[in-house]
Amino acid sequence: MALIKSSDSGSWNDTATWVGGIIPTAVDTWEIQPTHIVIVDAELTANPLDGEVDGNAVLEIAFVMSTSTFANITVDAGGQIYASRTVSSTLVASGLIQVTGTDALNYGTDVDPISDNSINAAIQAAGVKIIGSSSAVTPKPASYGTASGVAAYSGIFTDAGKFTSQTNPTEVTVVNWIDQISAYLNAAMISYGVNAPILENLFDSTDRANMVRPMCVALVEQDVADLVALANGSGRLVPIDQRGISPWKVIRNEIFAWAQQMAPGLIVEIGKGDQPNLFDQIGYDNNPDVHPIFQNKAFGNRFRDWSKYPGSSTEETTPYTPDTTE
Repeated sequence: MALIKSSDSGSWNDTATWVGGIIPTAVDTWEIQPTHIVIVDAELTANPLDGEVDGNAVLEIAFVMSTSTFANITVDAGGQIYASRTVSSTLVASGLIQVTGTDALNYGTDVDPISDNSINAAIQAAGVKIIGSSSAVTPKPASYGTASGVAAYSGIFTDAGKFTSQTNPTEVTVVNWIDQISAYLNAAMISYGVNAPILENLFDSTDRANMVRPMCVALVEQDVADLVALANGSGRLVPIDQRGISPWKVIRNEIFAWAQQMAPGLIVEIGKGDQPNLFDQIGYDNNPDVHPIFQNKAFGNRFRDWSKYPGSSTEETTPYTPDTTE
């Protein structure tokens, strides 16, 4: 018996998918390694022994299995069993399928549904065991980064490279922090006119904008890693916290400063949002499509129209009188 590991993404029955070109046989266990997507698109050449899908790895089922079968399958946190969105599929296992998080069984989500009613996706197994909830392992779709990504920056505070219910902070807390800081980042980009959030698979693979989301992921994961270090009494935020300054406020201000600095380039790569940004509203220049937020006629008071230079002959200071005639 040998453990056969994936060497790359590809079809299960393709020798190029597996280390040494060896497809798992009836006497082999197997493991799909991180970042690899292994697709079952035909009957297995043999019924392998127990297998494992690592975090950030995918076992995709794109075939209706009938004459072949898996044994026990374990899906680690961040890994997935993914049902094809384009063809019907049935995953068959003679043993137990154990996954961490309900999102690990990806049989259609709000963001990525199985929209064709003619496509069926099924599981036939001796049992399915789900450990934890989806919120414990999966940030919101509009968020950037993962708990495993934060763990890469926070090794000494994890349990063998992973956040769990026993670590400080727990995996649930880390994911909540990812969502909260991502919300700051999206709000900051929108306020400076950037079309946000930047979702996965939003652009063609040849589009330079694909590089923007990884940049946002790195920014959020590093900020969350700073909070993880603070929770354990170390890192750059400790002296800030000790001075009575909120670390969250510091992170928020840094994110808004980053968005302001990067906005011109982000707009070029991603595009401008539907709504005018804050500076457009304050400092508009006779643009009929943009309405300033502090304008004499908008509020009926003595606030000056900021499109006029203070002290100039064109400065408006007369209160606005609403037209009450019908």
